[in-house]
Amino acid sequence: MLDKNRRRLLEKTLPEGIVVSRKWLENTLHLQKHAIDNLVKSEYLKSVHKGYYVRGMFLHSWQAMVYTLQHYMQTDLVVGGINALQLQDEYLPCYEVIPVQLYGETTLPSWLKTIGVVHRFTKYSSRAVYDEFDAATTAMLTTLYTWREELQPLRISCKEKAFLEFLLHVSDEQSFKQAVTICQQMNASSTEKWQLLLEKCVNVKIKRLFLWLVSQYQPTWLNHLDLSKVYLGSGNRVIVKNGRLDTTYHITVPK
Repeated sequence: MLDKNRRRLLEKTLPEGIVVSRKWLENTLHLQKHAIDNLVKSEYLKSVHKGYYVRGMFLHSWQAMVYTLQHYMQTDLVVGGINALQLQDEYLPCYEVIPVQLYGETTLPSWLKTIGVVHRFTKYSSRAVYDEFDAATTAMLTTLYTWREELQPLRISCKEKAFLEFLLHVSDEQSFKQAVTICQQMNASSTEKWQLLLEKCVNVKIKRLFLWLVSQYQPTWLNHLDLSKVYLGSGNRVIVKNGRLDTTYHITVPK
């Protein structure tokens, strides 16, 4: 059994309802295998998947899952796209958007499937949108979102990065209208971040669609962008099927 100090440390470092791995318990709290097994037998810890445990009542919220992925498993996954925009009040539909979009290179762990919540997440490779960022740039393009006061915040894409991630999924009139709505709310943005993101973006369709959208509303920061450094490719690109071809950016937009 754990002594009082060890148990107090466990309660302090492992919030109730948050999933952690056996590896974390061994490496961080220096618990031996038999100690972990005894905690499970006494129901102080509950096994949710082979090698993964929870203290207290399991939290089914997506925020709790992401907290584990970021702070206990140390993955590179961040909340992005429309979900990050919602969390920053840039786009507020009357419902929570599920599945939650995660961006990074780490594969979603199998325990999410075992506990029946994997369907609540869709993971995208960051490389589908951007070239690799260095650590300092990654930090600049990340916003911290407080979901529980007593816990560390979640890492989410800043609104500029999240908007370009959202544009990756624009493919019909409905999502196009959503993009227009969000773009109209993006006046208070960072020119420095837009410039960096556009230069690092590897998706020509995203960049052209972004420039088409902002050209319609002429935000104050638009004239400060140096578009000579932004590669826009050649040829036409289909955004909306059966749309009209815009002759400036060579993309199809709704008629």
